[in-house]
Amino acid sequence: MSIISANRSQHSGEYMCTVVTQSGTNDTRLPLRSSHQLTVLIKYPSTVLRFRFNGEDNKTVIVAENSRVDLLCQADGRPTPQMSLVSIKDNNHMLSSTSPGDIQVTESTEELSYTMNQVQCEHAGDYRCEVNNGIGNDSHTVKLLVFCAPRRNKSQEQVHLLDVEIPDASLTLEMTAYPTPYVADIMYLGEVLNDKNKGVMVENTLNVTCHVNSSSPSLVICNVSIVNLTHVSQGFYTIVFKNSIGELDIVIKIGREVTGTKDQTSSLPVGAIAGGSGAAVVVVLAIIVVAVVTRRYKLREPDSIYDSRNTRQHCESHYDGPSVKRAMSNEVFTMSDAVSTEPERAGCWNATYI
Repeated sequence: MSIISANRSQHSGEYMCTVVTQSGTNDTRLPLRSSHQLTVLIKYPSTVLRFRFNGEDNKTVIVAENSRVDLLCQADGRPTPQMSLVSIKDNNHMLSSTSPGDIQVTESTEELSYTMNQVQCEHAGDYRCEVNNGIGNDSHTVKLLVFCAPRRNKSQEQVHLLDVEIPDASLTLEMTAYPTPYVADIMYLGEVLNDKNKGVMVENTLNVTCHVNSSSPSLVICNVSIVNLTHVSQGFYTIVFKNSIGELDIVIKIGREVTGTKDQTSSLPVGAIAGGSGAAVVVVLAIIVVAVVTRRYKLREPDSIYDSRNTRQHCESHYDGPSVKRAMSNEVFTMSDAVSTEPERAGCWNATYI
């Protein structure tokens, strides 16, 4: 017997071969009989039967952020296939896999599962179940989408500068969001940032267009450009991005970049811009204190060399501390010395020796 075109549904199973001899008149042992049972297993390519997310057998599955997502892939094939779950958006990063199996007598469905706890918007993308048993391979892909409000990426926390000196200038903003946000409002904040200033709504000032990365549905890239350069006011603007989950305010600055150095407001967080003014006030107060003390010191100088020498003798007679060496005929005074209020020694602290 020969099977020309083996088919696993028709030809797989148990086969029996029996041999019987002829009967003899003088030999009671005849006829002789012999049997042999044979099992025929037909190899066939591996196939993905189902690939489900949270029990849903759909090509696209949408979940809420921070929820749990269970992936389950089912396949069959003889020999038992090797199975893998991969994240396509992460350069085919392997999430889970099984080793190739042996040839099984009975057909069975193989399973591979994987769980994502507290799924984030950044996990959105295509996931694939791959199977291969050496006879053939197969795969099935499901797209995962995760709802989330717009939020800045880590590299997008600064105030961006849109330089008016550059023709057709534009800047790129990146954020994470799903669904893709739209521009709800554009507000002009003025030339200086102020927490109390809520801004004034403007129109026909900025052109904002957003698109989604094909491999990562939650990565939103927006390009910002000036509609009419001659009618735009320089200063700070807030662009409000909004979707059905929430909104995000992003501050940009329209102005000129300082020659030789980058405009500090274009690379500092919003809070740091206001903090710089406080430091300037401290420096000014320190200069005023030094000026006042120096002027007080000069007003109390002795009128003549004779008075200076007498003062020196008077001071030396009252000084009972350790000896102090003079350098270049000038005494060294500290700030506390200059403002001493001791009656007998106040003149000593303000004397100049020559």
